[in-house]
Amino acid sequence: MANPQRGEQTLTVDGEDYTLRLDFEAIARIESELGEGIVQIIQNRFNTGKFGVIDMAVMLCEMIKSGGRADISLVRSGELVLATGVAPACRAIRQVLVDTLGGDEGNRPAPARQTRKRASRGGA
Repeated sequence: MANPQRGEQTLTVDGEDYTLRLDFEAIARIESELGEGIVQIIQNRFNTGKFGVIDMAVMLCEMIKSGGRADISLVRSGELVLATGVAPACRAIRQVLVDTLGGDEGNRPAPARQTRKRASRGGA
């Protein structure tokens, strides 16, 4: 079962659950396979709509491996993208990226930290 506190998501395809997770190894393999750093992949492909099915299959494959199923192949991952549908698969991948790497759906900046005023203690 996926643990959202660790940035994990569950993708269910044809009644089978796949835990999606990102760890350092998965990020390194994604970067190597797609030829760009993870931030560039997000900015240049994901956020611009130039994110293809191959990109999705690579990311999904590595997220599933990181989630505990080392035996998944890139071809099987691509089949999962098509079976679940591009939009639901894309949402699951995006959520793992947001949960793991930070940020939020609206790309708003993090709220400013509030400072507490110290109470005056009187005297000198």
